[in-house]
Amino acid sequence: MMHISGQAGQALQEKGILKKDDIENLRLAALLHDIGHGPFSHLFEEILQEKRKISHEEIGKRIILKTEIGDSLSKSGYDKKFITKLAFGDSNLQFMNEIISGVLSADMMDYLLRDGYYTGAEHAKIDHKRLTQSLEVYQKKLALEKSALYSFESMMHSRYQMFKAVYFHKTVRSAEVMLLESMRLADEELGLTSLNLIDYVELTDESVLLKLLSLSGRTSELRRAKKIAEDYQNRQLLKCVFERILTNKAKLGKMKTSQLRNKISKKSRVNENEIFIDSSITSSLPLA
Repeated sequence: MMHISGQAGQALQEKGILKKDDIENLRLAALLHDIGHGPFSHLFEEILQEKRKISHEEIGKRIILKTEIGDSLSKSGYDKKFITKLAFGDSNLQFMNEIISGVLSADMMDYLLRDGYYTGAEHAKIDHKRLTQSLEVYQKKLALEKSALYSFESMMHSRYQMFKAVYFHKTVRSAEVMLLESMRLADEELGLTSLNLIDYVELTDESVLLKLLSLSGRTSELRRAKKIAEDYQNRQLLKCVFERILTNKAKLGKMKTSQLRNKISKKSRVNENEIFIDSSITSSLPLA
């Protein structure tokens, strides 16, 4: 992302819109954009928002401003407050915010290319060089030359396909549902959503999974959390028995997941603990 942001900045510099210092600010903001993510990335954020009502962006701001990262920026001659605002879309330069995060952002191009490479998915091939070279600024907002419209449409289509084929694939979602449930059940015991920055930045995918696998069996919740983690580790994943796409957001709010789970349990005579309902908070075609 840092590299692609730099490419976008250089393209705008050649058009007389940005200066060299602006490009450095963009690159640093891009580098720090996801610094607030916890283990398992966006998955962990669902628990953070549920338990602590806080986002990874807010944690990212604290990490930059209150740790040695901010000190290093200041010592190197950068404005850590401006870098923080730019990294999370809060600067007064909207088009620069949109290079970091938005429908034409380096963030989107980066994760599509990266995820496509590591999953082997053909859907993620995009012409990011054409897109960055074709960036413009119109009415203080990031814009695109008309000649690159096809490349943009292709990227949007690739993104939609990646959500269908990879991010929302039933096996992927099954594993994520299991991790979420295990972390929810063990959070009070392990303090996973503690907002102590020192503890937070030390959390990794591996360390959290190890904590879950090492849980004691002193309560039924902890035993269940450990069992789910073990099944996840051994790839004994949940099976999808029913799937439905809801296009109306209002329908999701009519009944809480716990209520729906209870209703299904009574009708099917299946233990409620064995029923999992996956309702992603992310749209199938989100904008950022």
